Amino acid sequence: MTAPGANTHLPAEERLYQPRYLAYCRAHGLSPNEMMAHDLERFPGGLMAGFVLWLGARWQEWFAEVGHQRVKNRFAYVMPEEHEAFSAWLLTKTPLPLKDGTPQYQLPLIDGNSMAALGEAA
Repeated sequence: MTAPGANTHLPAEERLYQPRYLAYCRAHGLSPNEMMAHDLERFPGGLMAGFVLWLGARWQEWFAEVGHQRVKNRFAYVMPEEHEAFSAWLLTKTPLPLKDGTPQYQLPLIDGNSMAALGEAA
């Protein structure tokens, strides 16, 4: 069984990755496997360091663009709906393709039931 909203239209390799990580790969023009190999060489002590640094920089861009209180107070709370808005914004920068080639600008939401369905599909 496939979870509702699953990116089944993406290549099999890309279905294994979180959409924000796919945005990171697309921003660098590499497939997820190529990005992992690149980052393993660039950050041998922390394979995901490149992604974490890139994503942090994108958050800072988003905070500045929307005038978030985190620009002035680094401890300001980021609400769940702000995570959704950030994800949508991020995909406007590095859109995921749909089956027909048009960009997808929202991330599928995965709840507990969807996660259970993903486990059954494996």
